[in-house]
Amino acid sequence: MRHPARKIGFTLLELALVLMVIGLLVGAIIAGKSMIRSSKLQSVIVEQQRYIKAINDFRDKYQALPGDFSGASGLWASTADGNGDGIITAWSNPPTGSENYLVWKHLTKAGFIDGSYTGVAASPATTTNLNAGENIPESKLGDGTSWLMFLNNPGVAAHANSFTTNPRNHIIFLSADLAAAISNSEGKMIDDKIDDGLSTTGKVGAGEAGAWAATDTISRTLFINTDF
Repeated sequence: MRHPARKIGFTLLELALVLMVIGLLVGAIIAGKSMIRSSKLQSVIVEQQRYIKAINDFRDKYQALPGDFSGASGLWASTADGNGDGIITAWSNPPTGSENYLVWKHLTKAGFIDGSYTGVAASPATTTNLNAGENIPESKLGDGTSWLMFLNNPGVAAHANSFTTNPRNHIIFLSADLAAAISNSEGKMIDDKIDDGLSTTGKVGAGEAGAWAATDTISRTLFINTDF
């Protein structure tokens, strides 16, 4: 008795169905990653709002900026003072650290933000002496992204596109190795949400020269002018 020949392989319809399912799965994965990234970028906006409020609250209470506060050692043990000149200086006074590290230690000691920060350069020393989670806050965006505060200097090339008219104390979002932290399009998205969407005007700017581009993936640094 002859048996009917077994079908080998797939029909075109079956192949089409398989490809469609694969396409749907890939699309869902990509969409999921995009949603996760968007959520993390939203956390950057929330973080900057929280830190700006904390800095302003500190200034209202102590009549000085965190990091620059010259009376810190009299209030909190093992906490260095700033020099009280109204400028968040980097790698200068006090000699054991710098004011942009002390910002975060002063804020935690005063109870305005959570965490514990050293107030001094990274140990062991690194190229930048920045260590996310140790002496500067780490962002929920991850990948070593973090927050720093110092005086903007329009004469410095890395600051060339940010607030070029006057030096101002501001906070900056970057990687702890001083690399840019977000893509150009992500920077524009954040700028659109909290400012004017332009990299050279308003309170949000790019650390590197050039305008935001909605589709550009070139990495940028985010400067946020707070007029401290």
